[in-house]
Amino acid sequence: MEEIKDKIEEVAGNIKEYADIQYKLAVYKATDKTSSVGARIWSAYIIGLVFFLVVAFTGGAASFWLAHYTGSLASALLIVAGIYLVIAILLLVFKNQLLVNPIRNSIIKEVLGNGK
Repeated sequence: MEEIKDKIEEVAGNIKEYADIQYKLAVYKATDKTSSVGARIWSAYIIGLVFFLVVAFTGGAASFWLAHYTGSLASALLIVAGIYLVIAILLLVFKNQLLVNPIRNSIIKEVLGNGK
């Protein structure tokens, strides 16, 4: 009888240890996924900032270059602004295909573990 009681206590201890290990594993996996998604967000932010600076300086350079041919800096700036407006409208029209769906799919792949 004492032997059965010892076995039950041993099994209960093993179950508790197993549950504790599973909990720690879940916490580690969640931390890994969260840090990975956070790193992707920050890297996208930095890349976006650099891209913004490139577009801004390129737009300025294009304006001065067009001013040489149009004879007016104001008209050159308006032409470049019009080009940016067309790009913005295209992004708004196709935002789901170009932005929302790829970003959502990337996050889902990362969280579910298929992104590696």
